Amino acid sequence: MDAIYKLDHKTITHYFEAPLSVSSDNKYFTTGSTNGEIYIFNLEDGKLVETLNNKSKGITSVQWRPYHSQIYVSDISGQITTWGV
Repeated sequence: MDAIYKLDHKTITHYFEAPLSVSSDNKYFTTGSTNGEIYIFNLEDGKLVETLNNKSKGITSVQWRPYHSQIYVSDISGQITTWGV
C-alpha cells in the first residue's frame, strides 16, 4: 500500500491539537485546536476545506455524527457544540 499524501510537520503542529475524526462517507477528516478553531480537510488530497470558529478555547475532541453532516465538538470547559456542515 502506498501513501496517498503526507502532511508535513508545519501542518500538523499548526492544526492538529485534538484527535482526528473521519466522516462516515470517508470524504473528510477534522480536528480542533486550542484556539477554538475546527479544521475540516479533504481526505482525498489532504487540503484544508473549511475552518470553523467554535468561539471557545481548548478543543478537546471532535467527532462526526455517523451518516450525517454534523460535527460534535467538546472543549475544556465541558461544553459540547454541534455544527452542521
